[in-house]
Amino acid sequence: MGKKLKYLDKPLLFITILLFIIGLIMVFSASNVTAYMTHAVNPYHYFLRQGVFLIIGLLLFFLMIPFNTNVYGKSSHLLLIGNIAALIALLIYGSAKNDAISWFEIGFGIARITIQPSEFIKVISIVFLADYYDTNKNKLNGWLKCLYPIGICVGIAGLIFIQPDLGTTVIYALIVAIIFLSIPMSKEIKYKVVFIGIAIVSLGLFAIFGMGKSILLTS
Repeated sequence: MGKKLKYLDKPLLFITILLFIIGLIMVFSASNVTAYMTHAVNPYHYFLRQGVFLIIGLLLFFLMIPFNTNVYGKSSHLLLIGNIAALIALLIYGSAKNDAISWFEIGFGIARITIQPSEFIKVISIVFLADYYDTNKNKLNGWLKCLYPIGICVGIAGLIFIQPDLGTTVIYALIVAIIFLSIPMSKEIKYKVVFIGIAIVSLGLFAIFGMGKSILLTS
């Protein structure tokens, strides 16, 4: 454990903790009046609840440090399947908020918490893509090997889009696109995929806005 901490990216850890603190301040600023006036609870209620989640996350972070990164890569495949199932389940059991069915609600009253599967799948997809392309780095000479994981990610983006949540869809698509473009593979495949992707997105947006449809921007 000590050896792992020695080689830890300390500037990244510092920035992460700093963002935690800024996030807590923003949560308190946005929720203290609502907590007291609307829910008749302590103004620090949501601030403390968010703090508990951050502490739990920090503890899990230190517990996961000793594990070899290969463990994350192999487990990402199962986690991806589980998260895709959660996105599909949203269509049946999800709760609507801001006109988008993107959350599962757990608990009751002020103890209720919401979980947004699309936030988890961003991180899981990054690990999944990294593991897949690293494992197959010497086999990326054909369309099927190169685009198999991208096809899965396109399906995931579609599930997020129909919630509807354009904001998260765009962020997710950018994450996948950046990873795809950074992979050492045939430039011909990359250029053709980028061209086809831009064409499909452009046609889709023209069709949607041409029909007068509105798409929700949420996170």
